[in-house]
Amino acid sequence: MGKGTLGEEPEEKIRELYLKNPSEALIIDSKKTVEKIEEFILKEVEKANALGLVLGMSGGIDSAVVATLCRNAVGPEKVYALMMPSETNQSSDTSGAVALAEKLGINYKIISISDIEEVFLKKRVFDEFMSKANLKPRIRMALLYGVANSRNYLVTGCGNKSELSAGYFTKFGDGGCDILPIGDLYKTQVYQLARCLEVPESIIQRAPTAGLWKGQTDEDEMGIKYKVLDQVLLGLELEVKKNAIAEKVGINESDVEKVIGRIQMSEHKRKMPGTPKEAAASQTSENYVLNRINEVLENKAIEWLNTPIASLNKRTPLEVLMEDEPGRKRVLDVLIRMEWGIPD
Repeated sequence: MGKGTLGEEPEEKIRELYLKNPSEALIIDSKKTVEKIEEFILKEVEKANALGLVLGMSGGIDSAVVATLCRNAVGPEKVYALMMPSETNQSSDTSGAVALAEKLGINYKIISISDIEEVFLKKRVFDEFMSKANLKPRIRMALLYGVANSRNYLVTGCGNKSELSAGYFTKFGDGGCDILPIGDLYKTQVYQLARCLEVPESIIQRAPTAGLWKGQTDEDEMGIKYKVLDQVLLGLELEVKKNAIAEKVGINESDVEKVIGRIQMSEHKRKMPGTPKEAAASQTSENYVLNRINEVLENKAIEWLNTPIASLNKRTPLEVLMEDEPGRKRVLDVLIRMEWGIPD
């Protein structure tokens, strides 16, 4: 079995397999993986005390796999799909998603987002091309959470490990969700699951696209094929050296470095927003302990020295006490007593 959150092989064994054949190291036990993901979905719904799941279906393989897993995990009556096409999506994408939803027996609704997008763009808050392109997934996220709030459902994301690692998703767009059932599966592994789940061949053969503009495809925009990307990402995950990854995958080392660059530049997308309070809380707690120790030792030093502070030549009582061996032993004794909670 290949590498992944759902893999059961020891990492070292997968590493050995990778160094022999990277593509084989990505092969998973699809049946067991399906079972584990469906168990995960059910547990997450129960843990959140939610009544069901809502997801966006684009007509692509990721959402097709996730929709099928959700239906299997909680039943068709507890899964709701939104198809949210814009003018840059092909009609065949929506019809394919509808056909699968009907086959799965799940409820769905088609909502064109073009008019919603137009309202935003008329405000002319931003004109940059990618900002406008990323507006689409952010509108979809808002609609999904609107449904989730009204029904007490969990928003189910359809991102895979390849996209998440490379940062190929829109922050607070398709990256906004409550659970990610296939988030630890590389794209090539999602294809393995699709065949196991009997996803329609027309969806499997469809070129992956986010539909952000006409004619756009994932691989063209990223500048790398998923098959190659997955092998590079797995090598990095297994801590294989860059030159060895390049050799085994059959690419230049500079291509590996480009993938590393994508991972580093998109780090902010995968993390919760940082706050200074977290660092401040940790530092305050640490300072409190140190200050308290220093306070106790200073008070003891004053007591033991029985000398006016003014006569210490700007030195602290503790500094004076630490100048000779008996003084240092008394300080050590206090520290030991504080550590073990022994009263004086």
